[in-house]
Amino acid sequence: MKKCDSKKGFTLAEVLITLGIIGVVAALTMPSIIANYQKKVISVRLKKFVSTFSQAYNMAISKYGDSTYWIDCSIKSGNANCTEYDGSATKKIIESLNAVDYSNNLPEMYKQKVQESKKNVGKGGLSWTKFKSWQLADGALLFNMVDWNDANSRYLTTFDVDVNGISGPNRYGKDIFIFAQVYTMLPYSSSMQYSGGFFYSNTDLKKGLYMSGYGYFKDEPINGVNGPIKRCNADSFSVSFKYYCSYLIQENGWEFPDYYPWGAF
Repeated sequence: MKKCDSKKGFTLAEVLITLGIIGVVAALTMPSIIANYQKKVISVRLKKFVSTFSQAYNMAISKYGDSTYWIDCSIKSGNANCTEYDGSATKKIIESLNAVDYSNNLPEMYKQKVQESKKNVGKGGLSWTKFKSWQLADGALLFNMVDWNDANSRYLTTFDVDVNGISGPNRYGKDIFIFAQVYTMLPYSSSMQYSGGFFYSNTDLKKGLYMSGYGYFKDEPINGVNGPIKRCNADSFSVSFKYYCSYLIQENGWEFPDYYPWGAF
């Protein structure tokens, strides 16, 4: 007498349905997984850049003295010889960074992509011929470095940095950020905006390195009506203002907070 085998396999339809469900779940979760991975990688690069820049800045101070007078030595009381200072803070920092002039090596495709990204955040393009581009040892790129010195005694250098260098995504707010190195304490004023308005402050500034948007959400609760969680992720919040959200990375220990508007860039 034959025994009846009670084991039963999956039908073709069941296998296809299962694979379809797996495919849908993967399609829904993969973009988030990839984005989170990119954020982690960029955070590591960002922290390395900040550390490298800070070390170079301190080395420059050791060599050239108080950074308050790097841009305009005439503000130094009793200084009769301004030739002691060449008026270029950028030159001192680049020297200490051991950065290489990369102006003639940037691929046209890269420059076009960065230009497009900057226009997309509402602040126009870049002049690749007016300002030099510099490459650090790890491949990070610095460009658009400007020393500022105006009637209100605002002494600082603003610059753009692509922490990934030539590698993608080459997008402002993702791997390209605007910083300001402040050389002297700056009291708050409503007109304190630099580098095409990308650097904004609602508070006094001490000497230090700041990411674009510092102070924009000052005194605003994180979950408040005008706080970063709602404003940075709201479609009604201007893309150019979303750029101010980049400071949230610095405020979060150079890590991307969950409410950072990654998709806006």
